[in-house]
Amino acid sequence: MISKKKKRLILVLSLAILMFLPLLYAVNYLGSVWDVYNKLDKVPVAFVNLDEPVEKNGTEYSLGRAMEEKLKENKKFDWKFVGHHEAMEGVTGEEYLAVIEIPENFSKLIADIQDGNSVSPEIMYTVNKGENYVFSQIASGAVTALQKEVSSEIQKEISKTLADNLIDVKFSLKDASSGSTELWQGIQKLANGNEKIYNGTQAASDGAAQLASGLMQAASSSLDLHKGIEQLHSGSNDLEDGLIVVADGSNKLVGGMNELGAGQSQISTGSKKMADGLSLLQSKLIQPNDKLSDLVEGTSNLDAGIQQAAKGASQLHTSVQDLGKAIQQASTYLEDSAMTDQQKIAAVSSILNTLNQGSETSGSYSSVQLLDRAMQQLSENLTLLKTGSQQISDGVGTLVSNLNTSQEQAASALTEFINGAKGLENGSNQLLSGIDTVSQKTAELAAGLEQLKQGSTQLSTGLQNAATGSEKLQRGLQTAANKTSALSNGLVDLNTGVGDLNKGLISAETGAQALSSGMTSGYQKMNGSLTFNSEDLSQFVAQPISLSTNVINDVPTYGEGLSPYFMSLSLWIGAMVLSMGLSIQMVQNLLPGKFISSYFRKFIFGAGLVSIQAILLGIGAILILDLHPANTFLFILFSMIISVLFYSVITGLQTVFGPLSSVATFIILMLQIPSSGGTFPIQASPAYYGFLNHIMPMTYTVNILRMVISGINYKLLYNYLFIACVIGVIYLSIGYVFHQIKNKKDKKKNSQIETYTSQPITR
Repeated sequence: MISKKKKRLILVLSLAILMFLPLLYAVNYLGSVWDVYNKLDKVPVAFVNLDEPVEKNGTEYSLGRAMEEKLKENKKFDWKFVGHHEAMEGVTGEEYLAVIEIPENFSKLIADIQDGNSVSPEIMYTVNKGENYVFSQIASGAVTALQKEVSSEIQKEISKTLADNLIDVKFSLKDASSGSTELWQGIQKLANGNEKIYNGTQAASDGAAQLASGLMQAASSSLDLHKGIEQLHSGSNDLEDGLIVVADGSNKLVGGMNELGAGQSQISTGSKKMADGLSLLQSKLIQPNDKLSDLVEGTSNLDAGIQQAAKGASQLHTSVQDLGKAIQQASTYLEDSAMTDQQKIAAVSSILNTLNQGSETSGSYSSVQLLDRAMQQLSENLTLLKTGSQQISDGVGTLVSNLNTSQEQAASALTEFINGAKGLENGSNQLLSGIDTVSQKTAELAAGLEQLKQGSTQLSTGLQNAATGSEKLQRGLQTAANKTSALSNGLVDLNTGVGDLNKGLISAETGAQALSSGMTSGYQKMNGSLTFNSEDLSQFVAQPISLSTNVINDVPTYGEGLSPYFMSLSLWIGAMVLSMGLSIQMVQNLLPGKFISSYFRKFIFGAGLVSIQAILLGIGAILILDLHPANTFLFILFSMIISVLFYSVITGLQTVFGPLSSVATFIILMLQIPSSGGTFPIQASPAYYGFLNHIMPMTYTVNILRMVISGINYKLLYNYLFIACVIGVIYLSIGYVFHQIKNKKDKKKNSQIETYTSQPITR
């Protein structure tokens, strides 16, 4: 059996070990998670790059390879760059905790965004949550960050392309503005032109109606034309017959001219002989002549012949002039385009009839002029001859009557007569030359008439064709009249449509003006606002806002963030175990009674021990875990206060529940763990835990330690400290009340026992 002295030694050693219990608990747990986020570089994560680079518009897209290069420099995890099969086997086993896989079409989908493709590429993330759930959450955050980084690069590339397109749109809008202005001006011109078209189509419609009416009349008149052409064809046959007669007449005219030339030759010869005879007469005047009576008679006959020749020459001259005028008139008629063929034929026929009824002589225009000159000279010479013959006749008469008076006067008159005879000879020679020319040209006229006869034959054939064509013309005019009527109706519809078009063009002009104004205004606004370049815009879209982090009460490590919760938990466990140990010694009565003889002495003794636990915990956290409290003194001081507070609560529970106090203490501990808000915000928990949060002491101790470790808000700190102390006092006071009640009961029970034992035993 162990002696009481050894039991006391064991108790002291146990209490000494219990002093380090909170430190061991806190350091053991917090040390394992103190800086876990910065110590994942040994956690294996597989990366599979199946992406195939593509080239589009001169740019190579290889995002999978770019991500792989970045991850090789990333030490957040122990990246393993493997194939798909190896990665899947590893993550389903124990080799890898997660797999990030880039599919084959990743870069292609990004490049196709420029063509309007809206299919988002995927990053395949596979994690084995059953292997380690907490790591899956951490890795999920890392993958999300990677996704954001890749998305930022994609946004930058897309926004750069968009910016380039916007800049192109700006300049295109400028061109469109200029084009819309030209469109407006063009529509104005089109509207003006369309108005003219409207007026023109209206006039055309009216004209078409008139044309249709005219064509109907023309169709009706074409029948008369056909009949006229038939008559003209019949007349052309008569003309052909007349031309045959004229040709025969022209041949006779040639013969006549030849005879005229022969006669004129005789006249010339006779004139010469007459001149010679007159000369002889003159020489014989001085001689007596018994044949004066014959001379008088001959001169009388000569005078009569000369008068008839002069009269004939005058008529010939007139006829030649009429012939020239007729030929000129015929030429004018034939060249007059205003006259119809029928009118030309009628005019030529009339002229030819006139020629046929005339002297039956003909010639070209220039030959007629020559003939006219010759005839004029002949006429003049004949006039002189007439005058001379008259003088001769008068002289002969005078000579006969006054022969005896003066022969010299007769000789003188005979000299003038001789001169006239010689002039007659010269004129006759000229007339003979003209007659030869006229004869030659008359032959040419005959040849021309022969051609005219052939032309009349062709004219007859043409008129026959014209008759056939006029019949077709009549049918065509009838068809044209019908079609023109339809055209007139179509032009009316067209005019109506052009009117509607004109109204539309006016609206279009207004719209084009508004479009031009809007385009110009839009370009000016865009030009004023779109002043950035594609690089600036892509950078802005990739990172539209910059996050300026203003940290209040910075917590550098994961373990430091959890230390208020786990240190409170450690101090509670330390106080709970220490209280159990003191309860055991009370049962064994190992310590002197003066240390724990009363309720408060026991409390003070235990409070001192838990304070030592708190001091050891605080120093150990600073030295071992490298904790950096905002205020070291307050950190250790409030750790001691928290330990005393927990010990007060546990002391009260032990006093009230006695042997069941351990159960009550564990129940309170289990209620405090989820309701203290030490790990997750209490707002994220159900309302029941929110209610417990306000009445459990660990809620306030966690908040107190957060402040003295990370940053102090003294107003809140003192408020939390006050509430925590009130809770401790309440529990301690309740325990004291129960302790007093228990003492009274024990005293009363002991008094009854003593009274009972002091009485004598009777039988």
